[in-house]
Amino acid sequence: MLAFLHGAHRLQRLSALTRVVEMTAAVPTVEGGWDIAVIRHGRLVAATTAPARTDPRPWVWAARASAETVRPGPGHTPCASAEETERIDRWLSSPGVRLVGLDGEWASPATGAAREVFFLRGQDEHRGSAGTVTPGRVRRPASR
Repeated sequence: MLAFLHGAHRLQRLSALTRVVEMTAAVPTVEGGWDIAVIRHGRLVAATTAPARTDPRPWVWAARASAETVRPGPGHTPCASAEETERIDRWLSSPGVRLVGLDGEWASPATGAAREVFFLRGQDEHRGSAGTVTPGRVRRPASR
């Protein structure tokens, strides 16, 4: 059940991002500038870096104006591979990333699979059962 819910949660996250017509996000650089990304339908279509001590808005406008045109197709990841969209999703949820602009709606269902994964993980940890699957690894009982 947990493996099914992980798959459903992944699909819900990817679908939420691929439904967004255009999103612009930025993260501060070590030097004091901004790394800027333009994402359309879950695909990275433009990226640039605004130097330190400059207004980043012209860089954002230029990135948006020169970004690749993307037309959505059928399916849950219509414009990019699932791996690319997942990588973008991880970057967007990393510390310091700020949403600059959004054309569309970026939301996950409140009663979606993530809630059930959280609930089942909590139940599993309280039971202390062995051999359960967690993302990327299998927990096995300690050898005696």
